[in-house]
Amino acid sequence: MKKNLQSVATLLDREIDSTIKEWLRRVSLLPELTQIAVSDEDRSRHLPQLFHDLACRLRLAQDIRLLASSAATAHGQRRRLQGYSPAMLVEESRLFRWSRSRRYTFTEANSIKSNCFQP
Repeated sequence: MKKNLQSVATLLDREIDSTIKEWLRRVSLLPELTQIAVSDEDRSRHLPQLFHDLACRLRLAQDIRLLASSAATAHGQRRRLQGYSPAMLVEESRLFRWSRSRRYTFTEANSIKSNCFQP
């Protein structure tokens, strides 16, 4: 029986909403991030585009030069205007990486193609 293999990019695309929800939940537990009053919508507005950028990068050939993410740049500039410190941005980023990695079950991890750069 052949397993249905999925790329990491496909899993990211499928899990955007649930991962954002988990990320918001975890952010809400950290007083150092919630000390600046920002709505959930504004706090997570950048994430769909970041997921899209990441999935696109995963689908590129390995020898392609990657450009900076305009969504990440805009997010950093917006957070700076909102009063976030560099440490707060790092913590948000850490939670983003953690939330992404925790969304995949053992079964899903076993169905991921070994080379995520293949189409």
